[in-house]
Amino acid sequence: MAASSDRHRAGLGEHWFALSVALPFVVLGLGWLLPETGAGAGVRLAGAAAIVLLVPGLLVQRAVGWPAEIGIAVAGALAWSLVLFAAALALTLLVDGSLSLTLILVAGAALAAAVVALRRPGPSVERDDGLAALGVACASLPLAAGAWYVARVATGDAPFHVAAARKLEEFATLDSLESVGQFSEGALHPGYAFPLWHGVLAAIARLSGIDVTGVVVHLGPVLTPLAVVIAYGAGVALFRSWAGGVALASAYVGLVALIGERLGLLEGLSDPEAVARGVLVPGLLGLVFAYARDRSRATLATIGATALVLAVVHPNYAPYAAALVAGCLAARLVVVRRLEETESALAATLGVVALASIAYIAWLWPTASDTVALTAGAAGRARDLANYPGFFLGGPESLRVNPEVLARPNGLFLLALLAIPFAAFAARRLWSSLVLGGSLLILTTVLVPQVFTVVADLASIAQARRLVFFLPLSFALAGAAVLIGRFRLPGVAGAFAVGLVASLTLPAGEARAGGWPAWFALGGAAAGLALAAWRRPAGPDPSAWAAAVAVALVLPFAAVAAVDLEQEEPDPLGLSPGLVAALRSETAPGDVVLARDETSYRVAAQAPVYIVAAPITHTTDTGAARARERLADTGLFFAPESSTATRLSVLDKYGVSWLVLDKSRSSASVIERVSEGHERVYEDGRFVLLRIQTP
Repeated sequence: MAASSDRHRAGLGEHWFALSVALPFVVLGLGWLLPETGAGAGVRLAGAAAIVLLVPGLLVQRAVGWPAEIGIAVAGALAWSLVLFAAALALTLLVDGSLSLTLILVAGAALAAAVVALRRPGPSVERDDGLAALGVACASLPLAAGAWYVARVATGDAPFHVAAARKLEEFATLDSLESVGQFSEGALHPGYAFPLWHGVLAAIARLSGIDVTGVVVHLGPVLTPLAVVIAYGAGVALFRSWAGGVALASAYVGLVALIGERLGLLEGLSDPEAVARGVLVPGLLGLVFAYARDRSRATLATIGATALVLAVVHPNYAPYAAALVAGCLAARLVVVRRLEETESALAATLGVVALASIAYIAWLWPTASDTVALTAGAAGRARDLANYPGFFLGGPESLRVNPEVLARPNGLFLLALLAIPFAAFAARRLWSSLVLGGSLLILTTVLVPQVFTVVADLASIAQARRLVFFLPLSFALAGAAVLIGRFRLPGVAGAFAVGLVASLTLPAGEARAGGWPAWFALGGAAAGLALAAWRRPAGPDPSAWAAAVAVALVLPFAAVAAVDLEQEEPDPLGLSPGLVAALRSETAPGDVVLARDETSYRVAAQAPVYIVAAPITHTTDTGAARARERLADTGLFFAPESSTATRLSVLDKYGVSWLVLDKSRSSASVIERVSEGHERVYEDGRFVLLRIQTP
C-alpha cells in the first residue's frame, strides 16, 4: 500500500511538472490570438515572461535536484534561467551575434537540461505547501491588476532601460557590451555593465510581439505573482511552515506595495533595481534558509547562481544581502554560543554569496572606479547630497541616514520597527537571529556617521542610501504575527485594529513619528539580542493563526491603497506620436541624434539610436562617458549666440546624423538658424526632425 501511495504521489509530481513547463507556451499561443493591447498584452507578457524566466530554470532545477518547497523551487528556477540567459548573451556578444542567437542558445541549453531532467524521478509537491502557494499567487492578482491600471508611461529611469533593451532587440549585430549604451563612442554604465536584465526585457518583447516600451511599463504587474510566491517561499524556508510563508508574503506586500505611492515596487518590477530588491533578494534569502535546513549541494549551487545574477543585475545588492546573512550568523552565534550545523551552513552560504559578489565586482571594478560619484571627492558628494533632500543628516565628510525616513513610507513601517525587539521571545528560532542580528548591523551602519560615511565612500551616496531597504522589516512583522498567533482570534482582531488605526493616522510619506522608532529599533535589537542570549526562549511554532494575524494587519493598508489608487500622469516631456513614427521609419539603427538632454533621453527609448547627451541623473556618469562635457556641448549647440561654425563642430565631434528640435524649448529664431542647410523630414506643432546635410 505504501509503495502504491508513493507511486501515486510521484505521478502527481510528474503531471504537475509537465504542466508547469507546457503551460507558458499555451498561454503565449493564446495571447497571440488576442490583440496586443489590454488583456491580450497581459496574456502575451505572462506567457513570454514565464518562458524566459522560469521554464529553462525549472528543467535545470529538476536536473540538479528539486527543493522541498515550491516557493524555493520557483526562486531557483528564476536564478538558473538567468544564468543560462547570461551565458547565452555573453556568447552572442563574443561572436557578434544577435538576440535571435541568444534565444536559440537558451533553448538548446534548456533542451539539454530536459534530457537530464527526464531521467530523474518527477518532483512532488506537499499538498499544504502547494495550496498555500497557489493561494498567495491568486491573492496577488488584484495587486497585479491595480499595478496594470496605474502604470501607463515610461518615466523616471524607465527610458534608460527601454533604450538599452531596444538596442538588444533591434540591432542586427551585437558586437560589444558598449553597443547597447547611450553613446556611440561606447561607455559602460557601472550599474548595468553587463545588460542581463535588459536582455531579458528584449527577449520578452521579441516573444510577445509587444513593443519594448510596453514591456517595461507593464511587465511589473505581470511579475507580481512571481514576486509574492518567492516571498512566500522565503517564509516557508525560514519559519518552516506554510503559515509562516503566508505571513511573510503578507508583510512583504504591505511593505513594498501598500505605501501610498500607487503600488510601490510591484508597479515597476521591470526595472533592474526593483526586480533585484523585490524578487532576487527574497529568493536568495529563501535559498539560504533552505540550505540551513537541508544542506543540499544542489541548494548551495543554486545560492551561488542567485548571488551571481543578483550581482550582475544590481551590483550593490549582493554585498548588502551578504551583510544581512552575516548579521544573522553573528546573532546566531551569540545565542547558541557554539558552531553547530545550522551555523556552519550559514557560514557556507555567506562564503558562496561573497565569492560570487567579489568575482563580478572584480570584473566590474575598472568601470566602477571611473564613476564620477566615486572620484569627485567632497565636492561631488555635496552635489549628490543635494539630490536627496531630507534623507541624510550631516555633510560630505560625515553623514548618516535621517532616522525619520525609516518610518516615513507608512504606518506599517513604524509597526515593523517596533516589532524588531520582540524577536527575542523566539531566540532559538532562525528568524529571530535574522531580525535581531540583521537589524542591529544595518541600523548601526546607516545611523552611525563613522560607519555610514565609509560605506558612502565605497558605494557612492546614491547606492549607500539603498542599504535601508535591507532592514528585515517584513521578517520582523511575520515573526510578530507568529508570536501573536498563539492568542488566536483575539490576536487576529487586535492585529486588524492596530492596522486600521495605523493606516488611518499615519498616512504614507508623512514622518509624523519622528526619528524615535529607528532609535527604538536599534536599541531594542541590541537589548533583544542580549535577552535572547541570556534566556533563549524557544518561541511558538507558526500556525494558521499566524497567517491570519499577518493578513489582518495588512488588510487595512490594502483598503487605503485601493481608495487612493491613481493612474500615472502622462509624461509632460514625452515625444509626439508623429515624431515617434518618424524616428522609427527614418532613422537607421546606430544613428546618432542630437537634441536637448530631456528630449534625447526619450528619443533613445523610442528608436535604436545613440544620443549625444542625456540628463546627468539618467546617464553613464563616468570619465569615459564625458557626460557633463556632452551636456555643455549640447547647450553650446542650442545657444542663440553660437555661430554656424560652432554648431558644425559639435555635429562633427559626435558624428550626428539627425537633429530633433523642440519648439517649446527654443525660440523661433534659434529653430530657424539651427535648421538652416538641413533636410526637414518631419514637423508637427512641437517637434522638428532634421536629417543632417554634411558640408
